[in-house]
Amino acid sequence: MRFLVIGAGAIGGSAGAYLARAGHDVLLVDAEEAHVRRIRQAGLRMEGREDFTIAVPAATPADMASALGGVPPEAVILAVKS
Repeated sequence: MRFLVIGAGAIGGSAGAYLARAGHDVLLVDAEEAHVRRIRQAGLRMEGREDFTIAVPAATPADMASALGGVPPEAVILAVKS
């Protein structure tokens, strides 16, 4: 399944990492360019019961359309502060 996760902080990042680890196609979108750059360069690091790092595509809102490549997601997870 193809997921778009808007907000790659603690909640969105965790959801996206575990979805990607389960084999789903995930795109993380975050407004913080430095955070997106770190995810692109080093992957997304998860620490907890088990530690792992996973490569997950990431984009800023400005780059989201091109990162999706014209293929819409099947599900959107909105994980931003309200």
